[in-house]
Amino acid sequence: MSEIIIAKFEVNRIANIQNRGIAIIGTVSEGIITAQNAIELTGNSTRIRFEIKSIEEVLNSTEPKNEIGLLIDSKAIEELDVLNLNFRDYEAKVYQNGVPVKLWCDFNATSDYGLRLNCIGTIRDINKKGIELQEGLKLILWDEDVNDNMERDDLIVQAVATYNKDKMIWEGQFEWNEIRNESQIKNK
Repeated sequence: MSEIIIAKFEVNRIANIQNRGIAIIGTVSEGIITAQNAIELTGNSTRIRFEIKSIEEVLNSTEPKNEIGLLIDSKAIEELDVLNLNFRDYEAKVYQNGVPVKLWCDFNATSDYGLRLNCIGTIRDINKKGIELQEGLKLILWDEDVNDNMERDDLIVQAVATYNKDKMIWEGQFEWNEIRNESQIKNK
């Protein structure tokens, strides 16, 4: 399943924080990291992924002042013996964890199973967010709309990416009766 890369992280070292877990310490080179995101370390023919439990300030550091610690579950670390790996050789990317991808979509661009994801604005949004469409990718599709008072009240629907082999296009599949205006969702 494809996910959005929301940040890049340069790992400087790993530290064991007594009774709390393991902290991956380094600097954010791009983006913003929050707890509950997932960090994936890739290098030396290895790919390791952890959920970030919390973001910790690094005190008494000789490294740059913008250095932070990403606290992860120590049990996962112990199984992999990652404390002995040289993480400076690894590339670290941070992903949204379980959050659907929100894409603009023309709600007039209907397809066999929902909406076509090949409109120029949708493709632009996909490229801007660095997404690769894959079967089963959870989506939130939205389009501009207004209410009776001519106030903005966008259309929104949860969908799943599906490739239509007959038409050779990606579609956002959903049930038509699930489309709501944003105000309807907020008022629930």
